[in-house]
Amino acid sequence: PAPNPKCKRRRGRARAAAARGSAATATSRRGDDMVRRAQEALNAAGFTVGTPDGNAGTRTVSALRSFQAAKGIEVTGTLDDSTLTALGLAGGVQTSTAAGKMPQPPMFLSDAINALAPTRDQRNGRPGMLAATNAGLFRSYDPAQGWERLPYSGTLDSRTLCVSTSAQSPQTMWVGTALSGVLVSHDSGTTWQQVAGIPASAPISAIEEDQNRPGYIYVGTKQTFFYTHDGGQSWTRRGGNLPYGDYASVLINPQNGDEIFVGNAYENGGGLYRSVDGGVTWLRVDPQDTRLPSQRIWSLAFDPRSSNRLFVGSHSAGIYIAERGAGAAYSGGN
Repeated sequence: PAPNPKCKRRRGRARAAAARGSAATATSRRGDDMVRRAQEALNAAGFTVGTPDGNAGTRTVSALRSFQAAKGIEVTGTLDDSTLTALGLAGGVQTSTAAGKMPQPPMFLSDAINALAPTRDQRNGRPGMLAATNAGLFRSYDPAQGWERLPYSGTLDSRTLCVSTSAQSPQTMWVGTALSGVLVSHDSGTTWQQVAGIPASAPISAIEEDQNRPGYIYVGTKQTFFYTHDGGQSWTRRGGNLPYGDYASVLINPQNGDEIFVGNAYENGGGLYRSVDGGVTWLRVDPQDTRLPSQRIWSLAFDPRSSNRLFVGSHSAGIYIAERGAGAAYSGGN
């Protein structure tokens, strides 16, 4: 018998409907996966949504709105481009297109920049910059062209508080996180490892690597201080005469790597400390009888004209100037 045209049309419509259903299911799965990743990022950022399930329910939308308000993003309750960038899910993450080309990364970083560090392209030597943000670590060789995110594994905290690199070993990057301790990459950010020997229980405040001795790394946390002289194979906590504290700044003398200064930002008992043996032992710089008006020290820098002068940034009393003296190591002034 001859084919029935009506049956052919019905079969054609059925196949088209099935194709649309399959496409809709695939789109839904992609959408669910993005929601789940957003939920994981919200939890990591402290905006709790519970167990990530890919369902954008009331709790997720509420947390999303709170996150947007806290970050100064337009409060929409949706996963728009700005929100995805702030969550570290779209900002600079490049994926292949159907044409095999890479889309342009975003032209901005919407989250606060916690720290910056120089880097260099291993392929052609061009200089670049690393940016530590609450949404993760980003890299750019031309900020006008955007930023590329260097993601950690899914179990590591993306909130990056500090970053350090060395010109002698540019492929190695050290970063400090809020809840995953110190991470290190030895392949320019392609893979990351959590550093053993430094607890993840306290946020990392500062990381500095000796530019002349890449294996010498110094880490300040919200509780104490660590150092290694073997590239992270072993770590020593604190050192002689160095108390517990929030070590927010570390400064290494570029002309003498054994001389190190650290700033303790504790509200009670903070201050400035100096080591002349690579962090093994320490002495307090400001004398007991002439304590600084503000003992919470946040930043340190040498005078570019002389390493005999140190600038000390305090919490609420401006900048102190410490001069190398004939007797004591340094005497402070404001």
